[in-house]
Amino acid sequence: MELQELIPGVDNMQVLYGVGLNGQITQYLSAAGVQALQANPPAGVTSLPFNPWTIVNSIRIGFLIEGGLGSAAPGANPTTWSVLGTTITVPADTRLRHVFVMTTNLRNTTL
Repeated sequence: MELQELIPGVDNMQVLYGVGLNGQITQYLSAAGVQALQANPPAGVTSLPFNPWTIVNSIRIGFLIEGGLGSAAPGANPTTWSVLGTTITVPADTRLRHVFVMTTNLRNTTL
C-alpha cells in the first residue's frame, strides 16, 4: 500500500473526542476509547442499549505541521513531539515543525 499525502505539510494528525453527560465534558478519548464505553457506560446512563457516540460533545484535533527542508537550522528542532498524548518521532532534519491543537464543540449532537 502506497501512502498518499492528503494535506501538504501535515506530518501527523490525532483526534480525541470530548465525552460527558448533559453537555459536561469529563474526559477526552480516542475513537476506540469512546467505543469501549458501550461495554461499560458511565454512571448516569439510564437507557440501554447505550450508544457512546451520543455523549460526544466536542472534538479535539492535533496536528504536527512541518515546513520545507531548510526551514530550520540543523539540530534546531527536537526529534520527538507529543500530539494529544501520542509521541511522534521524526527524523533529525532541517524542517521547522510545530504542534497545533484545536477544540470545537459539537452542536445538536442527538442522534
